[in-house]
Amino acid sequence: MLSSNYKAEFDQVSSVAITAVTKSGTNEFHGEGFFDYTNQKLRDRRPSEIFPTTIPKVDTSNKQFGAALGGPIIKDKAHFFFTYEGKRITSPYDVRPENGYPVASIPEQYRDDFGTFAQRFKEDLYFGKIDIVPTDKDLIELSGKYRNESGLQNATGINAASTSTLNKVVDKRGLLRWQHTGNTWINDARVSYEDVVFSPTPATDGITQFFQATQRIGSGTQRTDLLRAGAGGNFQTKGQKGWTVQDDFTFTGLQGHTIKVGAKAKWVKLNTREQNLTNPQYTYDVNAIPGVAFNDTLPYQLQFGAAVAAGNPNVRSNNFQIGFYAQDDWDVTDHLTLNLGLRWDYERTPAYLDYATSAENVAAVSPANYGNLTGADYDINDYISTGNNRKAFKGAWQPRLGFTYRFDEAGRFSMFGGYGRSYDRNQFDFLQQEVSQGAYQVRTFNFIGNDSLNPCVPSQTCIAWDPVYLTEAGRQQLATSASGGGRAIVMMNNDLKLPYSDQFSLGLRGRFSPVELELGFTHIESNDGFAFLLGNRRPDGSFFFNDPANPTDVPQSPFSFSPNGFGSIILGTNGLKTNSDAVYFKLTKTYSAASPWSIDATYTYTQADENRQFGETYSLDFAQLSDYPTLRSSGVPRHRFVIAGSVDTPIGVTISTKFQIESPIYLKAFIDNSDPFSRTLVGREADGLGDLWGRRQLDFAFTKYIPLGFISDQTRIRMRLDILNVMNDRNYVDFNNSPLDPNYGRRSTYSTGGNAPRTVKLSAGFSF
Repeated sequence: MLSSNYKAEFDQVSSVAITAVTKSGTNEFHGEGFFDYTNQKLRDRRPSEIFPTTIPKVDTSNKQFGAALGGPIIKDKAHFFFTYEGKRITSPYDVRPENGYPVASIPEQYRDDFGTFAQRFKEDLYFGKIDIVPTDKDLIELSGKYRNESGLQNATGINAASTSTLNKVVDKRGLLRWQHTGNTWINDARVSYEDVVFSPTPATDGITQFFQATQRIGSGTQRTDLLRAGAGGNFQTKGQKGWTVQDDFTFTGLQGHTIKVGAKAKWVKLNTREQNLTNPQYTYDVNAIPGVAFNDTLPYQLQFGAAVAAGNPNVRSNNFQIGFYAQDDWDVTDHLTLNLGLRWDYERTPAYLDYATSAENVAAVSPANYGNLTGADYDINDYISTGNNRKAFKGAWQPRLGFTYRFDEAGRFSMFGGYGRSYDRNQFDFLQQEVSQGAYQVRTFNFIGNDSLNPCVPSQTCIAWDPVYLTEAGRQQLATSASGGGRAIVMMNNDLKLPYSDQFSLGLRGRFSPVELELGFTHIESNDGFAFLLGNRRPDGSFFFNDPANPTDVPQSPFSFSPNGFGSIILGTNGLKTNSDAVYFKLTKTYSAASPWSIDATYTYTQADENRQFGETYSLDFAQLSDYPTLRSSGVPRHRFVIAGSVDTPIGVTISTKFQIESPIYLKAFIDNSDPFSRTLVGREADGLGDLWGRRQLDFAFTKYIPLGFISDQTRIRMRLDILNVMNDRNYVDFNNSPLDPNYGRRSTYSTGGNAPRTVKLSAGFSF
């Protein structure tokens, strides 16, 4: 794994590159098999199974098993290797309201949706490889991989078990490789094929109910998500298949230089069929009706998906990618090595480049129909495509520069560093939404008087509630009564940029027998990340509006001010930014027969910030991404320490351990204020465990090999005992994220998410 100074041969790398070589067969037959197992009887209780009352342990099991065999087909000329690995996992998750909202305040008929439940995961992995050595200068490899995953999946949060998703992933890949070696050069040519399909579907059909609590505290407001129950909403089929041709040429004939040049071309067919909300979702403000403790009869919003009769719900794009690079690892002197590289990448996405905005959408956002954009802070014409006014980005030049300077002849002490730029891609999953909205559209209708926080303005999509809308006939009536059918208008910027990252690093390394020390600094700055903005504006063109006649008015995004008959305008653009500065100290001692113990310890201090939290692609809270303040990153701990080691004991048991500890997560939330009239994004570090750490875990493993002495002298049995989370640390994941609440930042539930309690895992293996 390369985390800094990555070379020009790596494309689409924003922070880390992982390199791996697959195992091959040899002139002797070798094989192995293994089985790992744990279940709820081999683990401690999760906190949510103890507090507030003790409940039976939720079913938990983790089975991993596999086998491998390799050997000769023709001695010295051809060999094979085959492996299979399977996983069968049942893991718990928790369903609970946000911010510690008491379940006792929710009507009894919904309380069974809260608690701890189990999800299932199944995976089968197959890999096969044949290598042929026709001459002492040639190597031919043919390999294939097949991955099949399925399961019933959910995640800790507000989603009830009934809303779970049936996941399905099928991944097929093949590779043909020919490596030819000359006296001073090596040429490595590869042809590969891939066919990947991802197709999640709802586990339950029907209607979905989404409950939210709205509260005013002081001069601000907060909206807390309580529960999403009923049917699931995830219905997709997405995939890609195609061919890749790659050639890498390495030349060592120039003294002191290792020169490598290469090219890669990829023809990939992207396909997506996204039909989310085939099961309609009704959203309720439980505090909207005066005198009603929990409103679950009058929704303030209905969203449902519906196909367009003339449209094709399958979005396809025949993408073409190409990249070239050149790099030179140059030993300038006995002490100085330079790594000089440059690469260029290009991609054409016809679904985006050739798309023409429909006449209906152009008319919907025109001044004649939607005058709100006349005084807006953006030009809607930047998002209207004619089919020939978009160009693929051709400026993805990426210098990669690195150096190593050895202070002494033996190279025991050295300095290293470098700079690299890397361009990424705008994900097709985002780009295709502009096209898919013309074939399958999510309709949004709001209901008058049922939203205490953001009441809608009467229009074709803001109407009085009628119970008939709970039926399919009623929903069709809504879709046909509004001129735009209540559908959203998704539009991409005609000049989308490619996300990119710049990385700098500098470090010192020294070997002090028997350990090696390293001190380093890295800086990673990423720009032009993709995001969706809300294009709606109020009649005067503003995003927020302060009504002096309403002293309780607070800033609200203008969702209800959409084009007549349509849902919201959603704009795809660039502007996400992240920055990271990290200092680390690393100590390493490698294992050897003469010194049978090892240790690898790293402490990292990181200052990372971002203008949007990772995964928050929809940025609908401010008019522009530049309006979002840059705050400390929520996904990167400030302090992190990881240490791992192993030692051989006199009784033939190897003891290994891993300990990791990191500072608490960083919370971010919005505050809507009426005095002064403002929306602000604030943040704070969550309360830690013992006010010291946010996550801590200590693991031990005990491994014993028993030789058998038949088949071959390498035949042996492996027995292993793992004790995970030895100290049974409760690494909580839910914290009150309401800045107006006195409990802001404190633990709000007993959920630990995917962090396991103290667990014993048993493993056995056989190899020859």
